[in-house]
Amino acid sequence: MAIRSSGSAARPTAFEFFAGGGLAGLGLSAEGAGFRTTFANDLSPAKARAFRANHPDIPLHEGDVWDLGVADLLGAPDLCWASSPCQDVSLAGARGGLEARRSGAFWGFWRLMQGLDAEGRGPRIIVIENVVGLLTSGGGKDFAAVCTAMVEAGYEVGALEADASHWLPQSRPRLFIIGMRGASGPQGPGPLA
Repeated sequence: MAIRSSGSAARPTAFEFFAGGGLAGLGLSAEGAGFRTTFANDLSPAKARAFRANHPDIPLHEGDVWDLGVADLLGAPDLCWASSPCQDVSLAGARGGLEARRSGAFWGFWRLMQGLDAEGRGPRIIVIENVVGLLTSGGGKDFAAVCTAMVEAGYEVGALEADASHWLPQSRPRLFIIGMRGASGPQGPGPLA
């Protein structure tokens, strides 16, 4: 998939929400992907310290995503990545879902995406990364709510599950929900087992 920056011939830009130490941004900036992270956010002071140590040149907002406003987000990103908190949708958690405090932070992120859209700065690609428990949280209603929000904003949406055991010596299944608007990606005939 070739993505060109909406602003110029420069590398496409990415915002990384719930960034932790910035691993998603590292992957996005790798050769072949070529994104440049221009903004990041994380609530945890320890994770923010790790992010700053790994990415001293990337602006980081340390604090709750709900405290961010659209004015805090400079530019028009090509991609926004959100690895929102998983505790309330995890199979190992209390399963409070997206209505609970921690995993409900997704809606704080989504409010910012709506604000960027209202200003004509919405990203062409949004990636939501979370645990596979999001698929069944709330009897499937939480996954449906995320996909519905993206579709209603004009994104074509697909999801996939990948387990880190294919690359690392540990099993860590993750869910990726990808929304694209004005960009094209791989097309398949339907769900794959």
